[in-house]
Amino acid sequence: MSPRTATITPRSIVVCNDSLEEEAIVESNCAFVSLLRTNHFRLNEISEDALRSYYVESLQNEILNGGYSQFFYNLVRDTRDYEVFLLILKRINIGMKAMGIVTAREAFLNAYQNAFDILGDKRLAKFVKSEYWGENKERDILNSCGEELALLLDTEDVRGHNARWLKAHPDLVVLTLEEMKEEIQRRITNCHDMQERIARSLENELLAFRLIRKLCKEMGIEYEMRTGGNPTHVYQGRQVTSWYFKTSQGFFYLIETKRSVLMFSAENHQLVGSIAVPGSDEGLFTKLFSWFGSFFNVK
Repeated sequence: MSPRTATITPRSIVVCNDSLEEEAIVESNCAFVSLLRTNHFRLNEISEDALRSYYVESLQNEILNGGYSQFFYNLVRDTRDYEVFLLILKRINIGMKAMGIVTAREAFLNAYQNAFDILGDKRLAKFVKSEYWGENKERDILNSCGEELALLLDTEDVRGHNARWLKAHPDLVVLTLEEMKEEIQRRITNCHDMQERIARSLENELLAFRLIRKLCKEMGIEYEMRTGGNPTHVYQGRQVTSWYFKTSQGFFYLIETKRSVLMFSAENHQLVGSIAVPGSDEGLFTKLFSWFGSFFNVK
């Protein structure tokens, strides 16, 4: 495939010119979408088909890593909005159909429907407010609902379908890495309310990440962006949520304890720093779902 360097439009799917082989094109699209989201662009400001590819890949990564329950749990954490949550599920459905993914798409729809049929609104609301680890019946039921999907995501070559769809897409634009950076900066420059978006984002950021930003600054490295979460991480014999993030010195993850936030290298899992949680013995991330009591109109 020869690179396309046509004029970039809001519909354009932007990938890097060194990522056109095999499934690297999927990772390249995900990286560009992640950069846009990290730089405070809204989902309706990003190419719909780029998002469909991004969320199909996210579905596969989450489920193969921790089951359907992890996909559901992390997606709710990421969106914090029921309507956005449903729109993302719709993007996955439409994306799979466009990519020619048949049996895994059917299993995806069945998993979603079965989860709501079995658990209902109240128990799903209970799940997303709960500790993910430990004894958790709702988590186990969700994983059971997604067992067939987990198998098919691997055997049906979902990532390969995704890659071939992207390569043949008429709105694909191929840039050099430097041109991709310039495109991100162009969009930032042209966004009239970017400073307000940044301010709102910092105000709403979880305390743990505000502390990690401070710790990174003290260590002389630049915090860049959050990249994902793993609620099945095992630390000192118990399951906890680890949150991964990128810095100028590579990738790290944080773990919250009652008294501190710990920073580990994602490469060798060595502790590289810690910072105390000011004036609180309560878990930080457990507070995230305090808003969720009305998510399904549940008090």
